[in-house]
Formats: sequence, structure tokens, C-alpha cells
Amino acid sequence: MKKRISKRHHYIPKFLIKEFTDEQGLLYIYDKTKDKFLDNKRSPKSIFFENDRNTIVYDESKKTSLIEDDFFMKLDNISAKIITTLQKEKNNKELLTEDNLTLLDFFIINLFWRLPLTDFAVKDLIQRAKITSSGIEPDEIKNDLGWNKMLRIGLYKETIEQMKNSPTKRKEYCARMTEFEKDLFVIGDYPFLFKNHLGKFTDLVEDDYLIAISSKRIISSSSNKLPNFNINMFLNYNAAIIDQSKQYIASNDLKTLKGSVEFYKKAKNENLLYFSKKKLFTELK
Repeated sequence: MKKRISKRHHYIPKFLIKEFTDEQGLLYIYDKTKDKFLDNKRSPKSIFFENDRNTIVYDESKKTSLIEDDFFMKLDNISAKIITTLQKEKNNKELLTEDNLTLLDFFIINLFWRLPLTDFAVKDLIQRAKITSSGIEPDEIKNDLGWNKMLRIGLYKETIEQMKNSPTKRKEYCARMTEFEKDLFVIGDYPFLFKNHLGKFTDLVEDDYLIAISSKRIISSSSNKLPNFNINMFLNYNAAIIDQSKQYIASNDLKTLKGSVEFYKKAKNENLLYFSKKKLFTELK
């Protein structure tokens, strides 16, 4: 039997998106590029995807979605277990074990190299790569769309290898998960927040970060203790997520989404986004 070729490729997996939906399993959407809120709510399957994003076309009659169906799907199946645990289990210190935090790091690495926002970084790395194999024309490989998609997988593996061998590998985690009764957090197409600009592969796991894993739960991971994440800080987080997102931001609550966009616009107009984000990573004295 001919293997079915998938078409709708999510760069943010549905198991993460679902925890930001309302009771109907739907989300309100803000389109940042058009500066408008979409009229109709959407389901997780209809957002944060691109058709044929990971499809390789050999010719007009032959193509494969092997990257999506075999590689990314396997990674998602592994990540879904730990992310679902962090989303659903009772919030306590035992959830944030070193093993669980390492799996969370792997999940973030996986997502980072799949996001449309990192396309430019992938292209730049491939263009600067030195290809010396005999019988291969470097420029032809670097400019071939199919090969670019295959080489992108290698960036995930390279990050993990560098992480294992990093001389600056973080020795301790100061991790905390904070949960609120209200639905506070939005999800964007760049769904985690790093303290600093990422300059090398290992920054993905060595830099301090924040990630909302649901509309009510947020995890911080840092080298030093951060302040308790309180309810007055959620707009700072949402504004930073909106600022770095490429197009879509979603929430299960329209009031929260509109309020976050309004806060973001005001902070941007007053040149306060940098300070708003910095407040989230201010270390305890």
C-alpha cells in the first residue's frame, strides 16, 4: 500500500496548543502582520502550521513527507509525554526533576529549529557551511530546497551534541513552575522567551528562559533564582511573546488577548519593551 503523504505540518505541536484553548477546544487569534483579531475562533489543527513545510519534492510526480512523518512525529511523541505531565499533574517540586527539565530542553531545541522565525538562521548556517565531499557541487546543495530541509534536521542533532560537550554546561537548574487559577498566558509562533540574544547552539539550553506550557502554567529555568512569577507579570510575558512572534498569537480568552496586545503596543510606543522583558529575568538579590 502506498504510504500517505501528510500535508499540514505543524511547527508547534497540537498537544501544546490544546492547553491554550477554551471549553469548546478553540482559540481566539490575533494576526500581528495585519494588526487584527480574526472574526472566527480556530481549532489547534488550523493554526501554527504550513502546508508541505517539511515535504521534499523530487519531481512533479514524486514527493515525500518523511521528515514530518518519521522524524518530527517521533520527536513529538516523545515530547508529548513530558509536556502533558507538566501540564496536567499536580504542581510540585517533584515534577521539575533534572530528567524532566532535560526532556523539556530537548523539546525547546526541537521547536526552535522548526519555527518559521528561525528560517533565516537556518539559511545563513547552511550558506556558511563548508561542504567538501567529492562529486557534490556545494552551491547546488546549499540552494536546493529539499536538501535545505534535510540539513535542517542536522541542526537539532548538532545542538544536542554541542550541549553534551559544552564546557559552559549549566551545572544546576533553578527551575520553578507557577500556576494560576485564571487563564493568563497567550501562545505565539515563537512560544518561549529567552533572557538574552542567542549567539550559539548551546544558548538554547544554557540561557535563562520562560515558557508557558498552558494558559495557566509557566515554567522558568535559570542559572540563578528568579523572583516568584506573580499575576502582575503575565502582561510583561505576553507582550514579549507578541513582540517576538512572526504572525499569530492565540488565547482562549478574547479579553486577555486584546489586553495583552494593547499592553504590547503601548510598551512598544513608549520604548519600554526591553525593560518590560528584563523585569521578568531580574534575579533575586
